[in-house]
Amino acid sequence: MPPSTAAVAGRFHRRFHHWDWRRETGMVSRQTIWRRKRCAEDPEYQDKGRARCRAWWAANKDEYNARRRTKQHKRYGISDEEYQALLARQGGVCGICKKKRRPLCVDHCHITGKVRGLLCHKCNLGLGHYDDDPVLTRAATAYLEASLRDPVATGPRRKRRRRAPRRGAQRRCAPPRGRRQRPSSRARRHS
Repeated sequence: MPPSTAAVAGRFHRRFHHWDWRRETGMVSRQTIWRRKRCAEDPEYQDKGRARCRAWWAANKDEYNARRRTKQHKRYGISDEEYQALLARQGGVCGICKKKRRPLCVDHCHITGKVRGLLCHKCNLGLGHYDDDPVLTRAATAYLEASLRDPVATGPRRKRRRRAPRRGAQRRCAPPRGRRQRPSSRARRHS
């Protein structure tokens, strides 16, 4: 007995993401196949496409970034003026590492939803990985400071092992082909 349509559809949807099903199943239009083939074979066509994208970005960059910022600010309930005030209060730098990186992310408390300040992406991710728990961040700081004081941890760095070249890979300075003649032991002693 063939499976019902609902069972097939359920299996299909579990396997593919909703926007990815065409690519995953190979179901693409003839025009897409033609465009991909031409792009792979024709460098002029590639250059035209890149130029078209660059022209669009130059014309729409400000509008695109403003829309993205507005969307992000709405998520945290702040206006663009409030964002600029936060940025000015922090001197245009990250609230943790004090480096001038752009763009700065809006950092907020996940429990109360209150905006705490602006952080660079790395610092914001670091806080997120510690689940915004001050106990964990203090423990991480203590761990790092202890490792700096520990003579074993700050001893000489280990040398990196050289990886063997891949099979079939050519070395840059390949030795001459054939077997190299080693000097005899008598010749080594006299030199």
